[in-house]
Amino acid sequence: MLLQVVADARDVGGHLDATGEADASDLAQRRVRLLRRRRVDARAHAATLGGTLQRRGLGLLDLVLAALADQLVDRGHGRP
Repeated sequence: MLLQVVADARDVGGHLDATGEADASDLAQRRVRLLRRRRVDARAHAATLGGTLQRRGLGLLDLVLAALADQLVDRGHGRP
């Protein structure tokens, strides 16, 4: 990715598209099991889940954040 430095940067927050609201059924479709913490989804991207799985204490919030990061990666690459 190439970035260009511009002299007069303005607020582009209004130009960003919202990705949608969180839905609990997305977790089930991604095979994220909230009570069984030792499972690993083989289809998940290793870069987004690696940091969470390397730590010894794996909490519910960590799993949710890793699943959301994986979902964002999939959405970005799925569009033509």
